[in-house]
Amino acid sequence: MRALVFAAVLLSLGLSTNCASSRVVGPGESAGRALDDAAMTASVNGLIVGDADARFFRIDVSTSQGAVTLRGTIPSRSAESRLVSKINTLRGVRSVTSLLRIAPAAS
Repeated sequence: MRALVFAAVLLSLGLSTNCASSRVVGPGESAGRALDDAAMTASVNGLIVGDADARFFRIDVSTSQGAVTLRGTIPSRSAESRLVSKINTLRGVRSVTSLLRIAPAAS
């Protein structure tokens, strides 16, 4: 099971175009900070893959200077609130901005 979760995290990192590691280090920003942001993005993706409600939805994560932004869909506001709370417990997270939309109910 751990191997499956690890593979899913690696796959999501490879597919994410908003990954912090794919951006150019800007003026006044250290390469270490960019690496920290990339590690934080990976940790957030790991939380998403491990979340029973969020793992089947496409959620893009971007991180800049400890500020995490989530984009995509999620099944409910309660799932969104729980996920944001989990992300806020990660070391180095300064803020979480959720731009998640609630997925339409399946008919």
